[in-house]
Amino acid sequence: MRTALAVKSKSQIARPLRVLVPLIQEDLARGRHAAEDAGMPYFRAAGEKLIEAKSHYSEAEIARGEFNQWATMHFGLAKPTLNRYIRYAKDVANEVDTAVTASTMTEYARITSPSYNRPSKWHEPVRLAVNKLNIERLTQERTNRETEARLTRELGFRLIDIGFKVLVTKMHPDHNEGRDDGMARLNRVRKLLRDAL
Repeated sequence: MRTALAVKSKSQIARPLRVLVPLIQEDLARGRHAAEDAGMPYFRAAGEKLIEAKSHYSEAEIARGEFNQWATMHFGLAKPTLNRYIRYAKDVANEVDTAVTASTMTEYARITSPSYNRPSKWHEPVRLAVNKLNIERLTQERTNRETEARLTRELGFRLIDIGFKVLVTKMHPDHNEGRDDGMARLNRVRKLLRDAL
């Protein structure tokens, strides 16, 4: 016995899109938040409502991708995901074995889309490039750069402190050459240099 799709036929009036949008959003949310196998009825219901929504578009509009744009805007669905929900609803209605036996959408996608798990052509060059990387060498180079930066900073602080001590002996107000404004300037410059490191 075949299960009829719960969508309106072309001869019947489909529900307005403004009515379908929140219903589809609710189905998708329930499907995503349910346990894996418990979400399938919601994904089927979303697929059925997407089929109903698609009936609002002409063949020319569908060919131009207007339905896909509408679905992406309202549900954040990429074209492959959108098509998967629609195909799943149709397959369940037609009692296609793959749809009836699939317990999750991921499993359904693996069964029905041979390319679902196949890596893209660009994966192989990336894999080869990653294999050529010498991770230990890169880690050592990073450690060397961090060590060099730390040593340079420490040396910079020493130079600032040594120069400060030499100039304090000449610029401190207790010494002959010293004035209050000169010492304040020296402290300000020392702070600026230390902050710059």
